Amino acid sequence: MSSFNPRANAIAVVVGGSLGIGASIAAEFLAGGSHVAVVDRDPPADPRLEVLPCDVASHEDTAATFERIVRERGRLDAVVCSVRYRTATEPKDCERPEDWAKGMDASLAPFYNVGAVACRIAAENELSLALVNVSSILSTFVTLSQPMFYHAAKSAIEAMTRYLAVLYGPSGIRVNAVVPGLISKGDAETCDPSSSASVYARTACAVPLRRSGTPQDVARAAIFLAESGFVTGQCLVVDGGLALVEQATVLQDAVAMERRRT
Repeated sequence: MSSFNPRANAIAVVVGGSLGIGASIAAEFLAGGSHVAVVDRDPPADPRLEVLPCDVASHEDTAATFERIVRERGRLDAVVCSVRYRTATEPKDCERPEDWAKGMDASLAPFYNVGAVACRIAAENELSLALVNVSSILSTFVTLSQPMFYHAAKSAIEAMTRYLAVLYGPSGIRVNAVVPGLISKGDAETCDPSSSASVYARTACAVPLRRSGTPQDVARAAIFLAESGFVTGQCLVVDGGLALVEQATVLQDAVAMERRRT
């Protein structure tokens, strides 16, 4: 079995590929020459993307979809899972038992179903598969702007990534994750500590590279993991170095910049 090559008419599936980071990953695969299919509730803007109807919350529906891909295409080279469960309630209201259970299930079921099904089918058909999950640095760090289940789910996604890498490594299947940090919705925003600046620009002052990341930054990291034939079980942090900086240093730098501004 050979390593995935996005320039060799590969078959790539991006779950959550219509918006945000998922859309950027789909675009990178397209640019490399892959045939790309997306699974998403929202239709993709790019007409070149094939739309796959699939309920990834259902194990049976996920299995039927991936089995059909392999049956019709004869291959499955790369799968990316970029799904986030969004709740309309405030984070502080999400710690009730029923909210915890619903949030964990909605956050993890797509990653379990997609990962377990894609790896199993690839192994049964002796296919070389690269699976890439999209996690978050909130697997390690805490922000009270997100509920507890969100943090716990991201940690679990990374644990599943490592487990599947070990389980399916002997079949030549590689499983990795990208772990985004501060990512703008559009273009990168550079450090600006002024009170009138956006939250991305102000927060970028704590990032060693002094800018926010972009969906394209995360997408390129995902492509790297999909291409790298001897990398598996890794959770690649894409945060401009933010996780390396001790919190007191971040605060001191912010205060110093504010003093210079005034």
